Formats: sequence, C-alpha cells, structure tokens
Amino acid sequence: MTPWGFLPLFLRQDARAIRKRADNEDRQENFVKSAALWRVLAERGDPEACHVLAERYEIGRGVIQNVVEATRWFHKAADGGLVLAQAKLGDIYFHGRSAPASVSPEGTVSEEDGSVKAAGLLGRLFPAGLSVPQDYSEAAKWNLLAAEAGDTHSQLRRAYQCASGLGVDKDYAEAKRWFAAAAEKGHDGGAFGLGILYGGGHVGEVDLGEAVSWLQRAADGGNSGALLSLGTLYWRGEGVAKDDQRAADLIARAADGGNLEAMYMRGQFYRSGVGVPADFAAAETWLKRAAARGHVKAMVSAGGLLIERPPSDPASASIYFRQAADLGDAEAQFALGHLYLSGRGVPYDPGAAAQWFQRAADQGMAAAYERLGAMHSDGIGVPQDYEAAADWFYPAAGSGNPAAQYHLGLILEAGLGVRQDFDAAETWFQKAAAGGNAEACVKLGSIHAQRRPPDYAVACEWFEKGAALGSLDAAYDLGLLHIQGLAILCDQAKGVRMLEDAADKGNQRAAWTLHHLFAEGNVVEADLAVAQHWLVQAAVAGSGDAICKLAAQLEADDPSAQPSEQVMGLLLQAAEAGHRAAQDHLSRLGVEPGQKASPT
Repeated sequence: MTPWGFLPLFLRQDARAIRKRADNEDRQENFVKSAALWRVLAERGDPEACHVLAERYEIGRGVIQNVVEATRWFHKAADGGLVLAQAKLGDIYFHGRSAPASVSPEGTVSEEDGSVKAAGLLGRLFPAGLSVPQDYSEAAKWNLLAAEAGDTHSQLRRAYQCASGLGVDKDYAEAKRWFAAAAEKGHDGGAFGLGILYGGGHVGEVDLGEAVSWLQRAADGGNSGALLSLGTLYWRGEGVAKDDQRAADLIARAADGGNLEAMYMRGQFYRSGVGVPADFAAAETWLKRAAARGHVKAMVSAGGLLIERPPSDPASASIYFRQAADLGDAEAQFALGHLYLSGRGVPYDPGAAAQWFQRAADQGMAAAYERLGAMHSDGIGVPQDYEAAADWFYPAAGSGNPAAQYHLGLILEAGLGVRQDFDAAETWFQKAAAGGNAEACVKLGSIHAQRRPPDYAVACEWFEKGAALGSLDAAYDLGLLHIQGLAILCDQAKGVRMLEDAADKGNQRAAWTLHHLFAEGNVVEADLAVAQHWLVQAAVAGSGDAICKLAAQLEADDPSAQPSEQVMGLLLQAAEAGHRAAQDHLSRLGVEPGQKASPT
C-alpha cells in the first residue's frame, strides 16, 4: 500500500481526528505520512495546516523540497489570516528564495524576472519553477499586514523598507514608527534601527544624541551592529567625545560576536594602534578571519600588512591581493600590479602589471592612470608611446595625483607626445610640488637656478622643500648651492654636511662631489684617505665614473686601489648598465659584459 492508500479512510473524518493522526505520525517521524495528512487539512482550507505543509515544502520534510510550492501554500495560509504566514511571505519576498542546493545548475534556466526554471525532466517535476525572485513591492504588502498584527520581525522589515525606499516611497515617519514598535517590545533590532535612523543612515534629520542613546540601548542587548556603529561614533568623535579606547572595546565586542565589518576594523585598529597597542600579530589574526569570510577590504589590508610587517612576505600578500583583485577591488588590482612590476612575491612580469593597472584604471583609479602613463612613457610592459602616456597622465593629473602631475610636466617640458610648453610644464610641477611630490620640488629648484638670470633664492626654497620631503637630490642641490656661495645665508660648512648626509644615505652625486672636494682641497682641507672613502661610496652607489676611476687605480697598481674582485664586480655592473667607459675597461681586459672576470 502506498503512503497515500489509507487517505480515503480519513476523508470523512473531522479535522480534529486528522490533525491528531498527523501529530502522531510526526512524533513517530513518519513525515511522508504526516505530510499527506496535513495536505488533506490544507486542501480543506485550514490555514494552520496550509502553513505546516508550506514549511514541509520549504525544508523538504516528507515531500520533495520545493520553495515555489512552499510559497503557494504560505499564500493560502496568509489569505486565511494567519499572521505567521503573512510574516513568512514578507521575508520570502524581501530576500527571495533560490533553488534548492540539491538541484544541479546544469538543469536550470534563468528567467528575465530573476526566477529559475527547471528544464527537461526537472521541468516536469517542478513545472512552476525552482526559485522565488526578490520582490520588494510584494514584501512591503505582506510585511505591513504582519507588522500591523504585531509581528516584530515584520515591523523591522517594514521599517527598513520605508527607510530605504525598497518597494515603497521613502518615509522617515513610517520607518521611525515601525522601528519604535519593535523597540518597545524589547527587540534590540528596533533600537538599532532607530539609532541608524537618527544617525543619518537613511532619511530624515540627523540627531546624533538620540542616535547614541538608541545605539547604546541596542548595544546593551548585545546587538553586534549597534556595538560596531557605537564604536565607530566614539572613534570619529561624532555625537560623543572622541575615545579611541572605548571605540576599540565596543568594536572588539562586536567582532567577538561575529560581526564581519567589526572583525575587519578590529584588525585595522591593531595594525594602526588605535585604542590598543599596535600589534601586527593580532592585526593579522583578525584581518585573516575577516578575509576568510569574504571581506574584500580585509583581504587588501591583510596583503598590505604581510608586506609591511617584518619579515615581509610578498608571496603570501600576493595571494590576498589576487583574491580581492579577482573580486573587482581596484586597490588590490593596483597593489598586484606593483608586485608584478617589481617581481616581489610573484615573477617579474611588466605585461601582467600593465593588465592589472588597466583593470584598476577601468574603475577610475587615478594612481593606476599614472602608472600606465609611466609605463607607456618608458616602454615597460607596453610599447613605448608618448601620446598614450599623455592620455593617461592628463586625467590622473587633473584628479590631483602628484606623481602624474610631475610626469605630465616632464613630457610637456620635453615635447614628448604633446606640443612642447614650458609654462604649462612649470604649472604642473608646481601643482605636483604642492601635493608633496619631492621630485617636482627638485625640478622647480633646477628651473629657477638655470634661468637667465638665475634666481637662486627661489631655487633654494624649492630645494629646501624637496629635502624636507626626503629627497636626497634636493639635499645635494641645496648643499651644492651653499658650497658654491649661491645660497641665501651661504654656509659652506653646512653645505658639506648636507652632502655627507646625502652620500651616507646612498646619493651617488653627493659622494662623487665629496670625493673631488677632499681630493682637491676645495672648501675643505685636502684628505686623500677621505677622498678615497667617498670615491668607493660613489662607486657602490652606482656612479659609473667612480667605478671607472677605481678600475684605473687598479690598472695603475695604485696603493689605494680596492680589492680587484670588488672593482671587477662593480665594473661589470656599470658596463651592463650601458656605461661606455666601463665597457672599454672590460674590453681592454678581454671581458664581455655578463661574463665573469678572473681577479687580476
């Protein structure tokens, strides 16, 4: 006998007897039989039975799981006045319902309204389809009915729809009314909603004092969203006195409660030392937790942290950047492009770098425009094309990117891909310098020093600004003006000190100049040992002329000559970099660039 073979015996029984039998089958977990009995009652128009049968279809208990059929029976229950069913429909249409996980996507077809229809055999099994598309208008109708009947969750959904304008016109008063109704019942979601509403999160006038009061009430109830929002207000000092420690505590509680955004912010606080001592290990833990749960900005921050913290781990960072980049994050795409351009953590691949910069640029990222402009200008990863470089530099420069402004100035000055325009070039250099670009400061200093007549006073001002921004070239140029007696309040001793500081930090021009000063006794007392020290420093910093001079000392058996292995290594580097005199030295020794030379 089939599970339904006994049904005729019950068709003439009263509803109470059938319900009793259905409850008994449920207790014995005979769900197929109980579903058949609930169907008898549902088809007689019993709203509660319709609701039970709908729930069975929703989860696939005793029947084949079918969210469309579940929704049909919820409708029958709701039409019968059952508030639970009305609330359920409000939820179904607010969120939508996808096809059951057991249904393979290969056997489905997506419709224009967002629903999923079954094809082939599945189509015969699910003729009405497999999913229920999101429908805010329908949700608004059912949420209102259930909200007016006192269902708290429907009140919250109705409030949110009114606040956000989802399926209804935005209505601050209605949103406030329904959030307050839920809050009066002690639901922390209502208090949280009022806090967000008063905080300006949706519509209406902002009242941060009221926002803080309601958020605190919701936070006291453990609402993680309220804890996060309240913590954010304390961090920003909005509506309350700024208190980073309080902010960190509230956000930590939200993170411990599983709030994804709070996990990300907690990691950021540990990374930057906001309200807590800076702790890279704790930052890494929380950022990775948020990243593992799909938080894209946490992926980006985790990647940045892995590069920033010692020991740097660009290989692991590249994995996080790639995950976020594949999800469309422009910052991650830009960071990944930089890794490919530098060969850090990934193979050196300027072509791949250009592709990732392009994807970031497609999203309007000015820094990516600047990088693509520089790559087209230098012919790195893309064919050299000054016109294309200018096309990238102009929008980036116009958006205020200092590096792009500087590079645009360079190509305007040289007339590369654009009409040569010295005045426009200087204007862009000034904008770049105002934005903190140290190279632009050096350029402006050089422009004023080389004018006819030169304006060394203005040149010094620009070199000083560049040096303050960390430019060793600016410090060198300023020091040289002091040594040459051209600076304001000229101080030759100060100029020498500036060159020494720049040389110690790796500036080859400063080291090369110091070598000559001490060798010739110009401005300073002659000292051949010190001169030799700065010669070596200049060579190590990459000065081809200094390297060739060391090679000449070696060839002449000069007592001050450096070890031959060191000199030959430096000579090979200079030759491979294209220094002609270094190549000539190697040629005389019978060595080609790229070939190892034996010590002489």
